[in-house]
Amino acid sequence: MVTKPMGKSLGVQPVHNASRRRLLLSGLGAGLALTNAGALQASVTTEHSALPFALPATPRERIAGLMRLSAGIGTTSAYSNEGIIYGRSPGSLLRPLFGFVTVLEIRSEQTGPGEYVTVQKEAMVCIDIATRQPLTEWHNPYIDRTIVPLGYVSPDNRYYFSEQGSYMRSALPDDQAQRRLAELGVPQQSWHRSSEDVWVTERRYNRFPSAIGEEEFPEAYAGEIRESVDILTYRGRIADFADPDMDSVPSTITMMADTPWPLWMMMGRRAGGTVWHGFGGKYGSLSNMATATRAPIEAAYPGFLDDPWGFPAEAYGTAAQMRRLRAEGRM
Repeated sequence: MVTKPMGKSLGVQPVHNASRRRLLLSGLGAGLALTNAGALQASVTTEHSALPFALPATPRERIAGLMRLSAGIGTTSAYSNEGIIYGRSPGSLLRPLFGFVTVLEIRSEQTGPGEYVTVQKEAMVCIDIATRQPLTEWHNPYIDRTIVPLGYVSPDNRYYFSEQGSYMRSALPDDQAQRRLAELGVPQQSWHRSSEDVWVTERRYNRFPSAIGEEEFPEAYAGEIRESVDILTYRGRIADFADPDMDSVPSTITMMADTPWPLWMMMGRRAGGTVWHGFGGKYGSLSNMATATRAPIEAAYPGFLDDPWGFPAEAYGTAAQMRRLRAEGRM
């Protein structure tokens, strides 16, 4: 196993010149804007942005660059992500359904030359698009039924990154995942730069077994396997990215995901699914996040923000919550 000495990273790096840093925040509008950028930082140095800079050229350089902008290398980082979930039904336009807030803590490790693994804990809450308050009930317009919306706390999600691409632990092996992405017309990475910024877009194919069985929840069951595609764009400053000692580069994130219908929506085998559109950024820790982001997570999952690794995630998975609601006569 190859380990990399910890260099400068978000939350622990020394600030040599305070004028070099500013808060950086992207949003979708006032309704879902973060109200406090916390420790979301990016360099605004103009003298460094004029220095010669070339985008990563080789597969190994590109995967290392992706890791530095996303999870970091050999470090722990946290991400916020929030936005809107749309319904994708055949023959109709995307339909805004509800908002979401999710936070992640990610542990990253280099396991070999050009090879990395990340483990993440994630908590997600469904919110009202206008008020940003957690939803306690929601009317599903597709089936004309009021139901209890469910967020989740994920178990340890593990992702692998190498020169061949990236994939989830429960997805197809490297070569098969690459072929599946090729079938979808989705390249795995694309890089761009401006005079001051650099960003990389990663496309990831996910494949995982259904958390429920057809006999248990016939109205919700849609098959044994669930597939999704994530499109994640990380953006940072060239002045930071060009610093070889910075193992975790400050960055923001925008996200699009094409996923199956959430199980709790009771859509069963209906055609279509959901499209997620979100934004957020990297923080030194969960404690640095904005109060407006932390509040719905803390309300839904008390204690997660203090210690996601010790939180009983399995009790807050979708299937576990559906079983509890059914036992209480609410599903």
